[in-house]
Amino acid sequence: MASEDRVLLVDDQPMMGEVVKRILGAAGGIELRVVSRPQDALAAAREFLPTVILQDIEMPGMNGFELLDAYRADADLADVPVLMLTSVENAESKAKAFELGATDYMVKFPEAVEMVARVRRHSLMRRQALARVQRAADAERARNPLGFVREPLPQCDIAIIGGGFSGLMSAVRIAAAAPGASLSVFERRSRPGPGVAYGACDGEHLLNVPAARMGAFAEKPTAFHEWLEREFPGRYGASDFAPRAQFGRYLLETVQGSLGASSVKPRFVSDAVVHLERHAFGFELLLASGRTVLARGVVLAVGLPQARAPWRGVGGDALAAIPRKLLVDDPWEAGALEGIPADETVVVVGSGLTAVDVVLGLRRRGHRGKLVLVSRNGRFPLPHAAAHGAPPALDPAELSRGPKEAFRLVRRTVRELAAHDHEWHGAIDGVRPHATKVWQAWSTEQRAYFLRRLRPYWEIHRHRVPPRLLALLDAERAAGTLDLIAGSIGGIAPVAGAEAIDVTVKGARGATQTIRAARVVNCVGPAMSVVDTVDPLLGSLFRSGMASSDALGLGLRSDAEGRLLDAQGVPQPGMRLVGALRRGELWESTAVPELRVQAAVAAESLARELGVASAAPAGSA
Repeated sequence: MASEDRVLLVDDQPMMGEVVKRILGAAGGIELRVVSRPQDALAAAREFLPTVILQDIEMPGMNGFELLDAYRADADLADVPVLMLTSVENAESKAKAFELGATDYMVKFPEAVEMVARVRRHSLMRRQALARVQRAADAERARNPLGFVREPLPQCDIAIIGGGFSGLMSAVRIAAAAPGASLSVFERRSRPGPGVAYGACDGEHLLNVPAARMGAFAEKPTAFHEWLEREFPGRYGASDFAPRAQFGRYLLETVQGSLGASSVKPRFVSDAVVHLERHAFGFELLLASGRTVLARGVVLAVGLPQARAPWRGVGGDALAAIPRKLLVDDPWEAGALEGIPADETVVVVGSGLTAVDVVLGLRRRGHRGKLVLVSRNGRFPLPHAAAHGAPPALDPAELSRGPKEAFRLVRRTVRELAAHDHEWHGAIDGVRPHATKVWQAWSTEQRAYFLRRLRPYWEIHRHRVPPRLLALLDAERAAGTLDLIAGSIGGIAPVAGAEAIDVTVKGARGATQTIRAARVVNCVGPAMSVVDTVDPLLGSLFRSGMASSDALGLGLRSDAEGRLLDAQGVPQPGMRLVGALRRGELWESTAVPELRVQAAVAAESLARELGVASAAPAGSA
């Protein structure tokens, strides 16, 4: 077993080596290596990695001062303590040694106890310095596990815009399909995990898809549950809803493992792409930092733009007088929910999955004040079933006739399930395999009717929460510590002399009430229309005609391979769309089971188009 204290002695006199060996050997726990030729000292030090260097000054071929200067010019050795051990005793030599970076100076021969004490002390300081560097590196890896940097490479074969699940799995798939390609991934915010869904959550936020269906590869849908079994044996069943942070860990390990085994080493860049245009090379990307990057191909894997905060349209001049921190536009921003007085009221706008996460997160932080949730439908998502078996087979032709017919079929199926003592969840899950084809079969008018009249009911049944979390919310409502109001924000006003806001809430039946709150948190989720977005990149694509929205403005148009369609409906060469922005033409385009397939298809298609695909089929290893 190697000693913690490692001493390299550089001295041309063999007797000196024997003396030092005897002294340090008697002390115990110190590993010694002796170099008699100073010309060999640098190479020996790089290989041995000493915690202390002992060396003479007067040596043939290269004196101790020259050697000391060489150490300090070497990045790996610059901070290693160097103790001069010499017969040269004059003040000028001592001054020169310290000027060149010597750590200590001893005149031959010091007392054994003194030499050992000096060696141990300087070695300890070196080990402590190395430990601090290691802790800092570990902390940086935990904060930035993918190694995001600020400086992009000037050009690459493929640029992926978006560092969430869709972007990362696109990178993995491209690396497998095109092992010779250069790849850059751009994400506007660096988080400890990938994207908002898995990088901005705490340890208690849960997935909404059972663990056995959350594998990152379509070929291995159970891989996440298998990972959970390895990491936490017996803790999670195949049908359990595991913490999102654990899925984030699994995804990072999967991405790092896949890319580590690949010849492709993506450049992860922490910067926003704000403009994109055609270039002779392919595309030119303008970043928020002002830098530009050239890419032959682009994968657009950003999420849906955030909806405009509901108080923006009703606040008027009052907004300018309200401290910025009191209005939380994005609850996932770092520090967004910090500093809230523990006993004060908080208004949460929205009652969907994000709102549930925020409410429970506030309670875990120790917030005791009243929580008031305001949403248009005044409903929480419904609970997952404890178990309901395989979903029933629903007739896709009947579902495709229109939303009214589809809902009649779902209600009929619910009644049939109830007659056999089964819960309603199976009827909703039975729609999912057909959701995209059904959505595509509906006319624009039928889709609009669904969005206008039926979507809120679909959302609370489709996007469910674990029963135990809903039980916590129900208990809060029963205790009077949480209110859920069907209505909207009618106005906001600052409170004179206090860090608080008066929030006017308009009830669904027209009644109004004013609630004094320490914070108002926007949890309404993504915008339903991307057409009027203030997102600079989407705005740029619309203005240039490189992208177009579906008839209802839900997302961007693309073909079956994810090729982005321009304003004339023509596929854009070199561009692929993956993720939630395909919602307008697929509807179901936010969950892992759909996104992993999109990433594979788009990546392999783009690699073929750019001529960088390997001859062998891309794998998932």
